[in-house]
Parts: sequence; C-alpha cells; structure tokens
Amino acid sequence: LLEKAVEDPNPQVRLWAVSVLAQLPWPDTVTLALRALEKEGVDKYLDFALWSICREHASRWLPVAQERNPFRHTWQLFFAGQALKQPVGISHVLKSLAEGEFETEAQLDEVISWIANVGEGNHLEVLFTVALSDGAPKSRQMRALRGLRDAARLRKQRPTGRLGRLNRFLEKGNGLVFAEAAALAGMWKLEEAREPLEKAFLGPEAVSSAAALEGLRALGGARTKQFFSAIARNVGTDFAKRLRAVVGQTRLDAKAGAELAVSLLQGARRAEDVQVVVDAFLANKNGPSALAEVLERPGSTMKPSMALVGLNHAGSSANKSEALIEAFRKAGSLKPMKLKLSSAEMEAMMLRVAAEGSAARGEQAYRRAGMQCIVCHAIGGAGGIIGPDLVSIGASAPVDYLIESMLEPSKKIKEGYHTAVVTTREGDVVAGAIARQDDTEIVVRDAKGMEIRVPKKEVATTSVSPVSLMPMGLTAQLREDEFVDLIRFLSELGKEGPYKTTAQRFVRTWEVLQPHGRTRDAIGHYGKKIFTEKIESYQWTPLVTRVNGTVPGEELPRVVGRGKERYGVARFRLQVNEAARISFKLSGKLSDLTVFVDGTEVKGSREGVSDVIELSRKKGTCTVTVVGLLGGGMEDFSVELLGNPGVIEVAQ
Repeated sequence: LLEKAVEDPNPQVRLWAVSVLAQLPWPDTVTLALRALEKEGVDKYLDFALWSICREHASRWLPVAQERNPFRHTWQLFFAGQALKQPVGISHVLKSLAEGEFETEAQLDEVISWIANVGEGNHLEVLFTVALSDGAPKSRQMRALRGLRDAARLRKQRPTGRLGRLNRFLEKGNGLVFAEAAALAGMWKLEEAREPLEKAFLGPEAVSSAAALEGLRALGGARTKQFFSAIARNVGTDFAKRLRAVVGQTRLDAKAGAELAVSLLQGARRAEDVQVVVDAFLANKNGPSALAEVLERPGSTMKPSMALVGLNHAGSSANKSEALIEAFRKAGSLKPMKLKLSSAEMEAMMLRVAAEGSAARGEQAYRRAGMQCIVCHAIGGAGGIIGPDLVSIGASAPVDYLIESMLEPSKKIKEGYHTAVVTTREGDVVAGAIARQDDTEIVVRDAKGMEIRVPKKEVATTSVSPVSLMPMGLTAQLREDEFVDLIRFLSELGKEGPYKTTAQRFVRTWEVLQPHGRTRDAIGHYGKKIFTEKIESYQWTPLVTRVNGTVPGEELPRVVGRGKERYGVARFRLQVNEAARISFKLSGKLSDLTVFVDGTEVKGSREGVSDVIELSRKKGTCTVTVVGLLGGGMEDFSVELLGNPGVIEVAQ
C-alpha cells in the first residue's frame, strides 16, 4: 500500500505515505520515501517531509550511500545529501552531471550550488572538467564556472588540476561565459590570465570590458594599478573605458582613484557616468573622504547638473559623507535645496496637485530612467523589489504623506525596508536590503536590484542605516510642475479609474533588444526572424509596462534595419504548465506588429487593433517576441494572457 501511495500522482497522498514511513522502523524508509520525487507536483509540505525523513533516518541510508547509490535515481541521492548538508554520494552526482543526466536549468543550479558549498578540490576538478568539455552547452559552462567561483569566494576551494585551462574561455573575449571566467580568474589570482583580461578590457564589447574590470580588480597587484592608471590618464582612450579604469583603481586604492576621478567627473555628460564613479567611492569605507579631499581643491569645478547628480547619489548612500556632499555642492556652486515645506506651503502644494496635476504626465515622469522609480518600486508586481510595491499607495496614503516622502525619504522608512550596511575586513562597503543569509554568507540586494554575496568570515561589521535607499533630493531634477504631476500620479494608484491595476493578466515585464551591429545587414537576408535568434552578444534589457498594461512604443530602443528603418523588439517567456491549446490577446496597431513564438512567425490578423492568438503547445516554456517598425506607425501595444491561469503564465 505504501509503495503505491508514495508514487501516487496526488502530492497529498504522497505526503501521507511519507508521514507514515517516518514512523516506521523499516531499514528502507528513506529509499521508499524519495520515490515521491519521481512524480510531478512536489509542494513545500511534501518537500519538507522528505527533507525531514532524510535527516531523521540518516543512519538507515547513509552507510550504504558511502559505497553506492541506494536510490533509484541520482537526483534522489542528491536530495538526500542536500538535506544533510554533506558531500554524501558526491562522486555519483558528479558522474551523472558529467554525463548530462541533470538537464533542466533548475536541476543544474541546485546540483552545482551544492557541489560549490560542500565539494573538495578533487570534486571541483570534476566540475571544472564539465565546463571544459567539448561541445558543452554555454549555459552549462556558465553554471559550472559560477559554481567554481562560489567555492573560491565562500570556502577558498579550487580544483586540483592546472588552473590556467581557464584561459580557454578568456581568449574568446565576450559573452556570459567570459564574464564568469573573468571573475573566477581574479579570485584564483591567475596571473597568466592578465593578458586576455587586459585585451578584453580594451576591446569593443562593453559587457566583456566590464567583466574584465572585475577580473582585473580581483587579480589586483601593482601591475593592475599601473594598467588602470595609464588607461584613465590617456585622453585618447574611449571615455567609457577611462571611466571603468577609474572605478577599478578606486576599488583598489581610493586615494589613487580620487586623483584620477576629478577630470572624468568634470568631463561627464551623463548622469549615469557620475553615478558609476560615485558608487565606486561609496563602496570603500575610505572612499568618500578621499574623493571629497580632491574635490575641495581649487579648480575642481563641475557642471552644476552633474554636481547635483553626485550630491544626490552621495546623500542617499548608507555610507553617507557630509564632507562629500558639501564638496559636490562647492564644485557645482549649488545652492542648498529646500526639502521641508511649512504647513502653509504643504497646503498650497496639495491644492495645486488636485487642481493642476496630470496623472498621465506624472506617469511619464515616474518612468524616466534618471528618476530610477521603476528600478526600486513595482506597481502590481512589475518593477523593482528594493522598495515597497506602490500598487495601492494612492488609495492608502494621503497626499501630504506622498509629498513628504518624495522630499524627505529618510524621515519615514516603511518597516522591512531599512538599509543594511555590511563592511568587509578589506574595507568594502555593501549597502542594501538583506535578501537572505545562512551560516556561510550574507546576500545583500542593492539599490539596483543586484544581489551581492558576502562570505560571513569576511564580514567586519553589519549595521542598520537610518538613510533610505531612495535618494534624497531625487526630485531636484524635476520642474515644479513635473513634481506636481508625479504626486498626482502616485495619488491615483489603487483608486477606481485608469490607474488601478486590474485583474486582467497583462504581460507586465518584458525584455527589449538593444541596438546591435548584426541587424543592419542580416535583416535583408533573413527578415525579422533575426530578432528571435539566440545570438549571445544580443543585449536584452528589462522594460516594465505602464499601469494599464501597455508597452510604450516611444521607449523601445531603436534597432537598426535596412536604410532608415528602425525596429522595436520586445519579448517575454511563457510557461505552459500542461499540454493544451493556449491563447493570448495582442492589442495595438496590428498592421505594424509581427509576432514570433520560438522563432516561428504567428500568422494572425493584420487589421484592426486587437487579435486573439491561439496555439497548441506542449508542456514547457517558449519565447514570444513582438517586432514593430518604429517611426512607421508602431504604437503602444499589450499582450493579455487568456484562459485558465493554471495552464499558462509568464515564466519567471
């Protein structure tokens, strides 16, 4: 009876069987229980029950697992080893990994993470061999290298073989595999990797250049400092590379970085460039004072607009320095901003919001890249996760609270959104929200949504900052009428009307294709299908829809086609949970839109403003890509999933 129950399709029946097995004295309780993993639908309750029986009955299976796999499948042995947090049966697991038994991305991530956390040098050598295998998929190479990086960072463990084999990945000089290899080369202090890293730093690929920066920074040493200094001082070098060199030098030596930084801050034309430089100094406990000292010198003047960016960025940091704030104010000849309103001024502002504010214009201000609202906040689950979701802020918060929160974000910080500050023994400062932590590491999610893993043994101090991650003075870049519009938009969120997130299942988070050199010529040969190809150097960046679910056509990057043609390209991943006929509704100017599913064009209506697309799909994931000609009529569009929510959903 129990053998049948533990393999029942219903997870509740399997949970009952595992619970009964946990009470029995049989020697094979765990091997029977883990058969429950062979059926689909393992919920958190069943997962916990299986994890518990593996630990509580360890004496019944552990001695056998030291010699052979007592389970039907290697995946079950891996689960049991994970439960004990021990390298039990790791040789069997590694053999299966090398033979490609673990196929899904989720399985690969779990197995490689486990090996990184418990494996010794000989085990990591096998993992390194998996990455080096001829014909290995790039996704598997990337995950294997990431696991080796985690082992090096968290436990100082390395493969036992020759580490210089890593150069095989560095000599290609681009892609995600290169990025993982570059970071790993730095952690291994692999001096023979210096030449390919320097070459990639100076190369044409921005992503690879940034990855090489991290590798060189971790490699460190006098030669690295000399290289960064020479690049930063060479006015004939591309500005972006000089900027990266300053960042690298600053992370190694804040005072040396400050001497190089001022000339670049003076020449900066984009807010992002100033923010990158300031971030580098804020990431070092001695950085703010070093930069402030140089900015205070005569002749260190900056454009007021760029100095304001630096001031706001420094003012919102958990590693806040009044000296640096004052130095930016002096460098840009800035007058102190008025951030506090009197009672009369607050009343007048509230009346103006009600009488003159435009929620439509306010949403445009909210979506500006420089404001960074979308980076930190979500609306109805679409957007950042650093700050609270604003889906109903207008229905729950009075207007004066919204005004005050925008002007003085640190005055009232919502519970659970305080800034944690982690300082390492080497002086690096990591600030953000604690995403998770365990016995070995602390994972911090910074203001950009990036997760930074810090080994606990490298932590010097942790503290909670009274400074909000939301930049003080962020609204200084807005005109007063734009500020009024922004508050009006926020005040409408959640109220009945066009700014209430509806129950309609719009695709709210998309990826958009950035301009790429390949498209101009290739579109003439292969048509729009080129936008669906898996080209590793394609750069896809996130784009969140408006509150009403539409993708703004004017915000799509202009991808070059033939002649003066410029295309907008957006995609999302669709999860199909069971084989079925699925459907979704495309709304927009259909004559200007082309839809692809996994590279195959969908033949739908080319007239009107909406069309329901129906497809027969097997269980799994697929990519839906929407292509339109910008400037030729491509307007806002949306995709709404139809049918049973349990059948299709947007893949995470």
